[in-house]
Amino acid sequence: MPNTNYLSGRRAEYKLKREMETYGLIVLRTAGSHGPFDLIGIQPSLPIVVRFIQVKSIKGKGSVSAAINQFVRKPPLCGAPGVYVQEIWVRKGGKWFSKSI
Repeated sequence: MPNTNYLSGRRAEYKLKREMETYGLIVLRTAGSHGPFDLIGIQPSLPIVVRFIQVKSIKGKGSVSAAINQFVRKPPLCGAPGVYVQEIWVRKGGKWFSKSI
């Protein structure tokens, strides 16, 4: 049986995926990839923007700013020109917090 951290994270990923889809984004969940991002969102309007999204779910005394800062310190996905955004979304207390880098 999967651990509770995994289940909590998966629930947060699906919740954000559904929310973004209501705004017209095409969202893919990269389950099982163990890559640097949990979701890939594609904004189909011109200019097309690809959003690489890391999702975190925090309970208890966890710090939203600590989770965001941990992600922001990572190097960018690539140095190649293009229209893409790297984001972190953190869910705590039923609210979303996000930052782009």
